[in-house]
Amino acid sequence: MSRPVMSFSHQKEYAMRPIHDPPVRLMLLDRWVRWQARFVDGHTAKVPMSPITHQPVDITCPVFWFPYRTVQEMERRPDQGISFVLAGDGIVGIDMDHCRSPDTG
Repeated sequence: MSRPVMSFSHQKEYAMRPIHDPPVRLMLLDRWVRWQARFVDGHTAKVPMSPITHQPVDITCPVFWFPYRTVQEMERRPDQGISFVLAGDGIVGIDMDHCRSPDTG
């Protein structure tokens, strides 16, 4: 699945990244969002959703970022997950999905 990258008006990029067993230091930051897989523009995208209203949100707006516990405790379906918001403040992530061929290694 591809993930959306959304631009903020002053060119700062915010990206959603799926998280499995996040470091404690990240869990302490209120920069967590829920996503739901939806078919958008011909492909499956991870659309950021509010864990409170269950409606799509703009991840460039910090008002939609939540504590880890809030997003983790919400009931989840197989097409949903949680992500940490990368906000251009020095925290980086490396996406290793689809980086090698399953046939050739």
